[in-house]
Amino acid sequence: MPAARYYQTRGNTFMEEKKISLIIPVYNAQRTLERCIESALAQSYKNLEIILVNDGSTDRSGEICDSYAEKDKRIKVIHKQNGGVSQTRNAGLAASTGYYIQFADSDDALRRDFCRIMAQSLEQSGKSMAVCGYHAINATTGYERDFTSPDVTVNLKEKGASGIFLRMKEADLMNVPWNKLFIRDKIKTTFREDIALGEDGLFILAYMEDNPDFIGVEEILYDYYIDIDGSLSRTYSPQRLRYVKTSSTALRNFCDKMFPCGFDKIYVFNSLIKSTSVTIDWCLKSTAPFSQRYRDLKTIVRDEQIKEAAVGSQCERLSVRVVASAIKTQWTPAVLAIAEIKILVRKLLDFKGKTFKAGQTDIGERRECAE
Repeated sequence: MPAARYYQTRGNTFMEEKKISLIIPVYNAQRTLERCIESALAQSYKNLEIILVNDGSTDRSGEICDSYAEKDKRIKVIHKQNGGVSQTRNAGLAASTGYYIQFADSDDALRRDFCRIMAQSLEQSGKSMAVCGYHAINATTGYERDFTSPDVTVNLKEKGASGIFLRMKEADLMNVPWNKLFIRDKIKTTFREDIALGEDGLFILAYMEDNPDFIGVEEILYDYYIDIDGSLSRTYSPQRLRYVKTSSTALRNFCDKMFPCGFDKIYVFNSLIKSTSVTIDWCLKSTAPFSQRYRDLKTIVRDEQIKEAAVGSQCERLSVRVVASAIKTQWTPAVLAIAEIKILVRKLLDFKGKTFKAGQTDIGERRECAE
């Protein structure tokens, strides 16, 4: 048995380094993969199992994974046929042996003390999940922004917890797995493989339903690189609306179960309307014939669940509020006109961002949260 590893905390005490399994799904990521792997190898916390799951890449990603595995024995490589990010993460989970589970995307990077600070937070708090802040970067437009978690310790069964959870979710802190640290033995539900959007949020809700407590970590510990062209969440298919509604229904059911004394439904409505607004954008920008796009748009506008959300939402962002107001009319041409204007304005802002490196768009629209 290998000797136990220890690390020094900020309080100058020593704690055992329990192994962290860092799962990185890889698909055609040769441009960014080395940056991600190097950030993992540079962690101040050394007891790591780095699992690179190559999801049938057709570029040099597989070769890069194997090359790193030869250099560092902490790296384990899995090569599999292409099956999507959920299947890939589940393969990593099945192969993991660590006490903790951490995820990272192959185009992102971890700050040097990510693992140490997150593990320390869980050890000292006794909670089931740690949530940290992250830094979002769009190199194309020059857009950058910090998303900071509040310094909180939360038990969802306690009074007032619903407000903290829903505010953090609306602030884009609870929708992705890579700014979190999980306890492996507490993961009872894996990533759903039957949907292609919103699976991250569903995984987190399922984990929190089984383990209703977490700690928020103020430090910015993860660099999230926004890839407008490469993100699967920016493609459109008629199934997208179903995925969005599935995520919204799951959030509402979670809140109904977790907060029986009530919760502010505005946050749930806002979540659905923001995702619907992005869905409308990508519907209209798709390459499908206009007649098909119009029929899909009409389906969205006439949907009762979305209409309810439009009536009950109070989004801060003007562009989303305008779309919600248009949906309330149930008149498809009005929604079409508003959405087309919004897309035109976005193009102008993107052009300005590329020219002056001053992208000002909210990440809620630059990144699909899949809530």
